[in-house]
Amino acid sequence: MRTILKRSVAQTGFAMLVMVLGACSSNDPGTSAVPTPDVSGAPLPATTPGGVNVIGPPSPAYSPTVPYGDHPKQFGRLRVPGLLPPEALPAHDPFPVVVLIHGGFWRDNFGLELMSPLAADLSGRGYATWNLEYRGVGTSGGGWPETAEDVAAGIDHLAELADEYGLDLDRVIVIGHSAGGQLALWSAARGHLPEGAPGRNPVVRPAAVVSLAGVNDLAAADRNGIGAGAVAAFLGRDADRAPLYAEASPIALLPLGVPVLLVHGDRDTNVPLSQTDDYAAAARGAGDFVEVQPVEGGDHFVLIDPDSRAWADVIERLPLLLVTGLLLPPGGLAGP
Repeated sequence: MRTILKRSVAQTGFAMLVMVLGACSSNDPGTSAVPTPDVSGAPLPATTPGGVNVIGPPSPAYSPTVPYGDHPKQFGRLRVPGLLPPEALPAHDPFPVVVLIHGGFWRDNFGLELMSPLAADLSGRGYATWNLEYRGVGTSGGGWPETAEDVAAGIDHLAELADEYGLDLDRVIVIGHSAGGQLALWSAARGHLPEGAPGRNPVVRPAAVVSLAGVNDLAAADRNGIGAGAVAAFLGRDADRAPLYAEASPIALLPLGVPVLLVHGDRDTNVPLSQTDDYAAAARGAGDFVEVQPVEGGDHFVLIDPDSRAWADVIERLPLLLVTGLLLPPGGLAGP
């Protein structure tokens, strides 16, 4: 169980972390390259933060596809540091987990391969990764609420995998890109969704969320026709969508009570920067800890390039987000 500190201690730690986060900020363009490890070819460090020795005889990379439901699109790909099956893993501290949720405006012609490069990078840095697939709008029968139900079930399935793979469910970060950003933020709000809403009563609760160019305000995105009417297709073109915002739109579900990092390129033509700026203002007003990481010159896709400066900045912040999550009192700074 997480240790919950009193408000005075939490806010002191929060202030210190804000200063640290600010010191980590970079003004480099979002498209500039950084010397990140090439996990496909470069040697890995002798041990990971979880204490696993990853130097050993060559063996096939172990990244199982694990179903969390009966539909062909209800599965995830799990990677643990060392890419070893559980029976081959030496004793180690539980791995922090990053859940990855791909974008594509909730349409089922996009898949988890969009996030596979990030999964490879993260597992080389000591994180277990759970890259989720889900039913989208189209032939797979997704949309609202099916897509959200899949994401909820996928995240909760970590509870079934934790003991076997040595996962730390108190240190789960959910990272989503584009429409996946909406799903990531929504996943952290499941504990206080309206009665009867899909996904309510989570088994696994995220400790922090990262929204990469996320669709964080469904009402505004719907009004502006983002993604060629993607919100209307997601929630239902013939439905009265206004009531659905209250259970689906991240900006309507504040406060989350967990730290949030919002990353957005200032040259993004797919999802406007206002989706991040407006959410950040509302979340801070509700008492949430939110950092905005603008990416100068960054487009929509540089954020999921593991060789970009933008991703390097995200990597720097992940441990701080987890520490901040442990320091916050229940309900966040706006909580009791």
